[in-house]
Amino acid sequence: TRSFQNSAFIYFTPQGKAHHLWQEESTGKYHIFYAYSSLGEGRESLQPLSPTGKAQRFLHAVCTPEGTLYAAFCEEAPGPYEQALCLYALSPEGRLLWQHRSPLPYKHHLYPQLSLLDKGELLVTTLASPSPDKWDLAYLRLKPSGEIVEKGVLLSPVPERLQWQILSTGGTFWLLSRMPTGYTLHTGS
Repeated sequence: TRSFQNSAFIYFTPQGKAHHLWQEESTGKYHIFYAYSSLGEGRESLQPLSPTGKAQRFLHAVCTPEGTLYAAFCEEAPGPYEQALCLYALSPEGRLLWQHRSPLPYKHHLYPQLSLLDKGELLVTTLASPSPDKWDLAYLRLKPSGEIVEKGVLLSPVPERLQWQILSTGGTFWLLSRMPTGYTLHTGS
C-alpha cells in the first residue's frame, strides 16, 4: 500500500520468506525501509533500516544463496555535501548481523554497489571524494562476519558520474567502467 520510488529489492530465503528492501519518500526525504515476511504480508514487520531522520539515497543490495542480505546506501552526514556510506547485513531470518557506517576514509560517497566474491566475501565499491571536485572509485572487501579484510582505491581520478560494473569469477576480477572517453575493461585477482 506504500508508494515505491527509486530503488526496490526483494530476495527469497531458503525458509520460504523474503527480504523486502526499498527506498521511498517520507516526510520530504528519502528513507530506506525493510520488511521480512511472506509475499503479500509484512505490514507489521515494516521498519526503517536505519532509524534516523537523515535523508538516505542510492540503495543497493545483494543476497547470498543461503539468504543473507547485504545492503548499502548513502546517508546525509553532518557537513555540507557529505554522504556517509552505510552497510548492513541481515540474516536469513531477518535479524541484523552487523553494520558499518563510513568504513572508508572519505566524507562523501555516491552510488555504492555490492558484489559477492568467492569464499562468501562481499565487495563494496563506491564513488568517494577525497577533496572537492576529485573522485576515486574506492573499494572495501569484507568477510561474511563483517570483518574488513581490505580497503583501497580501484581507480583515481574518475568523473563524478562514472558508471561501472564488477564481476568476479573463478578468482578473476573484472571491472568495466564507462569514462567520458569510452569504456575501459580492467582485470585482476
